Amino acid sequence: MNTIELNLSFHTDGPLYMQLYKHIRALIQEGVLKDGTKLPSIRSLGRQLNISKTTIETAYHLLLEEGYVLSKERAGLIVVNPYVERASIQTDSLTPRKLATELEANGQAYKEEGYIDFSLLTIDGDSFPLRIWKSIVGESLTLHSQSLHEYAIQRGNIHYERAWHSIFDTHGELYVHPNKL
Repeated sequence: MNTIELNLSFHTDGPLYMQLYKHIRALIQEGVLKDGTKLPSIRSLGRQLNISKTTIETAYHLLLEEGYVLSKERAGLIVVNPYVERASIQTDSLTPRKLATELEANGQAYKEEGYIDFSLLTIDGDSFPLRIWKSIVGESLTLHSQSLHEYAIQRGNIHYERAWHSIFDTHGELYVHPNKL
């Protein structure tokens, strides 16, 4: 797309980059700028609107950050459809980041083809040895039920260290010295 019909006001309180960002975002949300549409280059839009390159870069950066556009090498910025069809969630004003948060809050995973979760807050359920974990916790609770309410030494309870060591040692999966637990 070579030109975008934009109405920016130099006499309003808000900064120009926010006006530009909000206007382009609205055009994308309303479907005026379709999925796959190429946005004008920073220089050409600067000439068209007679505004600073930095103003346009900042507005484009916000669009990129919120997932409204993708940056493709030697192609510039391309409009992407930031909405995923979900029956249970109203997506009228959601950015992809907000949509993912909303889906996670509703207990739905934000999964797309090729999606990889790099979150540090989740554990892959298939890889976690839940049976062994239950065994370790159960054994510790049984063996040390009388001392669970007591304060431990700063380094930790030696009985727990020994229990963990014996379990790791018997399962043969990992050798760890009790002092290193």
